[in-house]
Amino acid sequence: AKWEEMQSALQAILVATPAIGIDSKDVNGTLRSTGRNSPPSWIIFDSVPGGAGHVRRIRDRFTPLLKKAMEVALNCECGDDTSCYGCLRTYRNQSIHEELSREKANKVFDAIVNTPS
Repeated sequence: AKWEEMQSALQAILVATPAIGIDSKDVNGTLRSTGRNSPPSWIIFDSVPGGAGHVRRIRDRFTPLLKKAMEVALNCECGDDTSCYGCLRTYRNQSIHEELSREKANKVFDAIVNTPS
């Protein structure tokens, strides 16, 4: 997956955290490049000073979180090729609003769901 696709999917995941009992203001994330020909990796971290164990909760409940993130990216009124404050956009990610799109997030989610385990 490309950088912007991974970024859009990451933002959907961060927006979806209340579905597993985590305030979205209490976690954040970024992308990390793992090499020229490799897709970037998600880095998700607690934004609460001293940490609150949210990353562990995210790991333990990743399937329902992913399900909610997919709903967020699929079921919005804005166009597929964009995003809005009803889906991927937040005040915190305003510097990257222009690169976020539901279509890009859905590409990543489709690849995750349709990859044989």
